[in-house]
Amino acid sequence: MWSNPPASAVAAHNAGELAAQLQYALDYRVIIERGVGHLMARDQVDAMTAFDRLRRAARDTQTKIGDVAQRLVSTGRLPTEASRSASP
Repeated sequence: MWSNPPASAVAAHNAGELAAQLQYALDYRVIIERGVGHLMARDQVDAMTAFDRLRRAARDTQTKIGDVAQRLVSTGRLPTEASRSASP
């Protein structure tokens, strides 16, 4: 048994993780785009700023970005905005 895995095994593992991340992005692309659009309209920001807000909320709550976007579309709020009152 190796104490350190061979480089090819590490590369294969990393490639597998990347493939899973890319598949997640494809699976949740539409809801993430809807979330970005929601923030753009609600907060009058550009797409990059809106995506950054989604990403930051996901990191701050340790939640996947697709789940954050789904919550935003469903409730009108990011999870980090839960304590604030909803905008009229």
